[in-house]
This record gives sequence, C-alpha cells and structure tokens, in this order.
Amino acid sequence: MSSSTEENRLAESLQEKAKLSTKDSLSSTIPRRPHPSSLPPSITRLYKVDSIPTNISVQIFSDRIVLNLSQLPGGKVGTFLLCEATHCEIDPKAIDYNVSTLLGGGGSTLLEVFARQVCETIARNRTPVQIRSGWLPILVLGVSLDKAVAKDPALFRELVHLLVSVYHDLEASSSI
Repeated sequence: MSSSTEENRLAESLQEKAKLSTKDSLSSTIPRRPHPSSLPPSITRLYKVDSIPTNISVQIFSDRIVLNLSQLPGGKVGTFLLCEATHCEIDPKAIDYNVSTLLGGGGSTLLEVFARQVCETIARNRTPVQIRSGWLPILVLGVSLDKAVAKDPALFRELVHLLVSVYHDLEASSSI
C-alpha cells in the first residue's frame, strides 16, 4: 500500500508541475508592456532644412544620449558613430573628444566632424549641476546627410544647431 500511496503522490506532483508549466507558457504568450517610467525620454521631430525632409530623434539614457538625424527617404540611417567627451589628463579643465564609427560607412571625415560638433556643443552648454558632477556627454549618433551638406558649411552648422536644440528641448521637458 505504501508504494501505491507514493505513486499517487508522485502522479499528483507531476500533475501540479504540468499545471504550473502550462500557466507559465500561457502567461509568456501574453504581451507585456514596460512601465512608462522605465522607458528613456525620447522625442522625434520632422523638419524641412533647405527643402530637404530631415528626421530627428533623440533618446536620453542614463549613460549616453542617442541621436538620429536622417535626410534619407523613410528616415533611414547610414552610419552610427560613437563620440565620447572625456576630461583631459594633462589639463583637467580641457575636454578631449574621441569619435569612432560603430556601423556603416566608416572613414567619413564629414560625419566625424559632425558628431564632434554636436558633442562639443552639448558639452559647452552643460548645466551647473552637470559641470559640478563632472558629467560629460557620450553620444551614439546615427546620421545620413544629404550631399548638399558637404558643399554648404552654413547648412552643416544649421543641422548641428537643430539636433542640439532638439536634445535640449527633450532634456528640459524630461527634467533629467
């Protein structure tokens, strides 16, 4: 009798485990959405710059800023760059910038200069709290510029200003 009691307990235990695994598999098929407070602040805007449709999006994460600027149809991004501002080891008041291509058309000096200009402008306009804490920007920049930008320095500066102003708008609205 003890063996049949043990078999019954084993059978009941297996049935319970089967029910639990069925509940787990059912709950994993239900779509889950993250709580809005866990998402990074983000903004997307569409502009016409020199009659060229220009998509800009910005997301602020705790450790870096992700910026996208595309002048290609559909907002496609051609190159991703990383631009890191760091405190200079020789002169603590100076800032060093390191730009590297993460994905896409590497070796474009124009895109590297663009990324550095955006990073320098953000670093130059830090809040007093950011300055006291030693915060410097780390940017991941997705960019696809129209060919006209390479020929027009004023258009280049306008795009840098526009991207930085969208970042500042988001920063101000999310009180980071």
